[in-house]
Amino acid sequence: MRPFEQRAQTIIRRLPSHALAAEIGVLRGQVIEAWFPKVKSGGWIGGHDYQNPDARFCFGVDRAVDEWIEETGRTLETDLNFTWWARV
Repeated sequence: MRPFEQRAQTIIRRLPSHALAAEIGVLRGQVIEAWFPKVKSGGWIGGHDYQNPDARFCFGVDRAVDEWIEETGRTLETDLNFTWWARV
């Protein structure tokens, strides 16, 4: 796990469950799974760089999002600028 992800995990653990209406900026599957219980039911979880063709932004986002969507049965929505969203 990268240092940024370690810090993100620490911050996420300190938040109460279902405290957020939405979360933006997911990096990898571990972070998706960590944020998911923090988002209120009916809120949104999402991020960027999904299906970004620029190799500088290939951080495993596609794989993490696709696996999470498949595991949870959520509906994936995409928008401009390589963003993705799923309702919690």
